[in-house]
Amino acid sequence: MTVQTQVTTSGSISIAESSLGPTGASHSYTVFDIGGNITEMHGLATDRYGNPTPIGMPWDTTDTITYWDTASLQAGGYMPTWADHYLGSPQNIQTLFTGSAEEVAAMLAQARATGVSVNALGLDYMVLHLSTAE
Repeated sequence: MTVQTQVTTSGSISIAESSLGPTGASHSYTVFDIGGNITEMHGLATDRYGNPTPIGMPWDTTDTITYWDTASLQAGGYMPTWADHYLGSPQNIQTLFTGSAEEVAAMLAQARATGVSVNALGLDYMVLHLSTAE
């Protein structure tokens, strides 16, 4: 008698947090894990030259808030191709969803499409924005 074993790859979506040094600031981001294949999604301040930074300059009117994921950070040379995490291992992580690899992959595709739409808006990073239109 032969027993068949079905192997199912699972996935998860989590919110992670990494400390940004002695300032006490931190950065939260989304982590998609599909069978151990990690994709992070970040909203990062991006300078006028297209370089991402975990801490933006709210007084610099040229910084934008931009969607970056593991693939775009690696393609731009901002994250080593061998690394799973842009800012090192997260200090705090909370799982929001666990399901099949296919479910998580579909949500990742939808999240990436949303990120591309956000980037097309060219959103101003300026936290202390003072409107001159008043």
